[in-house]
Amino acid sequence: RTAYSVRDRLSLDMWRVVTMLERQSQPPAHKLDAAAMLLRLDDLMTSLAAIAGLEQESMTRGQGWRFLDIGRRMERALHIISVMRGIQVHALERQEEPVQVATLSVLLELGESVMTYRSRYLTSVRRRPVLELLLADDSNPRALDFQLAALERHVAALPSGSQAVPGDTAASARSILGAARASLRAPDALESGTALHTLLDSLALSLPEISNLLTHAYFSHAFARPA
Repeated sequence: RTAYSVRDRLSLDMWRVVTMLERQSQPPAHKLDAAAMLLRLDDLMTSLAAIAGLEQESMTRGQGWRFLDIGRRMERALHIISVMRGIQVHALERQEEPVQVATLSVLLELGESVMTYRSRYLTSVRRRPVLELLLADDSNPRALDFQLAALERHVAALPSGSQAVPGDTAASARSILGAARASLRAPDALESGTALHTLLDSLALSLPEISNLLTHAYFSHAFARPA
């Protein structure tokens, strides 16, 4: 629906992929077995990757693109936190080693970081390196800190000074992001299960506030008028 509403802003290549995605997501004519469903999901993933690739390579870097990437980085950051909390990574040290290794391997798969881990550490799957790679590594495009660093750059580049935009919006957002990144780099943040649990809970509460701030500042039609 969103694509149709901005049809005139989409290139022919992008529109071709969007229509392909629409066809692929239609309800099947008959019930699919597990193998057929996996093939359909593979096709959907390929089309979604094509949309992301066209956006990265073809979209001009204006404010529209900036807000689009802010949304992506925010969703990815919250997804990482949600997965970590759902798997209860703070309790990994209390699990038996085979269970811990299996859980960490799943995390690497979900974070698309298996090959990075293997090439970097050349060792078996261990709790601390996996958490560092997926949470605190600002060079890993799938890591939490990478998303926070990208958000910092985007927030710093947003326009300011309009009557509709509170002057402290960017400062408040930067403060939240700075505190979040500092908490990830704290010496014991990933070492202690209790500290990690507290950190993830805190980030799950604080990061959505950035979205609220930006929505109020840039997308709300109501703002204070001068007296």
